[in-house]
Amino acid sequence: MKDKSIAEIISFVSDLGNVKFSYSPQQVPVNKKISVKAKNKTIKEVLNEVLKENGIDYFVLENQIILKPQKISNNENPVVKEIQKYTISGYLKDKLTGEILIGATVYAKGTSHGTVSNAYGFYSLTLPKDTYNLVFSFIGYENQTQPIILNENKKISIEFETSKLKMKEVEIISNENKSEVELQTQLSEFKLSPKLLSQLTGFVGEIDIIKSLQAIPGIKSYGDGSTLFYVRGGNSDQNLILIDEVPIYNPSHLFGFFTAIAPDAIKDVEAYKGDFPANFGGRLSSVIDIRTKDGNMKKFGFSGSLGPFTSNLTFEGPIKKDKCSFFLSGRRSNLDWL
Repeated sequence: MKDKSIAEIISFVSDLGNVKFSYSPQQVPVNKKISVKAKNKTIKEVLNEVLKENGIDYFVLENQIILKPQKISNNENPVVKEIQKYTISGYLKDKLTGEILIGATVYAKGTSHGTVSNAYGFYSLTLPKDTYNLVFSFIGYENQTQPIILNENKKISIEFETSKLKMKEVEIISNENKSEVELQTQLSEFKLSPKLLSQLTGFVGEIDIIKSLQAIPGIKSYGDGSTLFYVRGGNSDQNLILIDEVPIYNPSHLFGFFTAIAPDAIKDVEAYKGDFPANFGGRLSSVIDIRTKDGNMKKFGFSGSLGPFTSNLTFEGPIKKDKCSFFLSGRRSNLDWL
């Protein structure tokens, strides 16, 4: 028999040998076409040639021959083509200053694969071997798209340029119905930028990072002019203050009237009033995560300020351009007893 399906061969053997077959077409490939020569052969020899060689096993039960798929033994490992995967990694920075960007987005266009940069501006994304268009984005910066052929591990670092937006006038209509309200994904988390912090005044006009947090709902001071604070009824020792992941146990001077943190050195502040991540364990009320500046990797610079009680001076610049930098920030009291 030539170019016949297994079902046709089984039907022929059933009629010729007066035997009955039982099988499930969903489990047994009976529609597969084969050729077989069965001259002067027993039914058992024919079945072994037709079934065994095509992944079908059989056994006799009373007056029927039962067909089922062959089981693969532990010693017979099927050849499975492993999907090759490679990793893309790098750092995301500001092109003008060289500052790292925390929380920048990286994703492969047209897929559901993506990641964000960590607290050090580093990202890592593992994808199967293929051709992709990687999209790099961050709020306030121009998006960048980079095509890649992913056939090996690659290192791709991106420097973002500040975006320039031309905004049209905004018209507010009081009787317009709003269909939906957008809420923050985590209402207990707040981010404060240096620009915003500089606009909030502290004690006698001095810029104060800790005192500025008291503008957030739920954070209250111990008294007028004090940098000590409590969150939602807790105590001051139930707040965790971190500077570049290092705990700060005494963040103030002069009984809490002045903060010990130099404001010019701050790059980013995240305040958690509750539901903070597990890696910030050890406190009950809040977590204040402060990140300091890395220093300008492009050029040297300095800045300073003079206040009624304190003076600030900051130096920064590259040690090796686009590779490493230094940042020095100091503050001194104008009164010897302060």
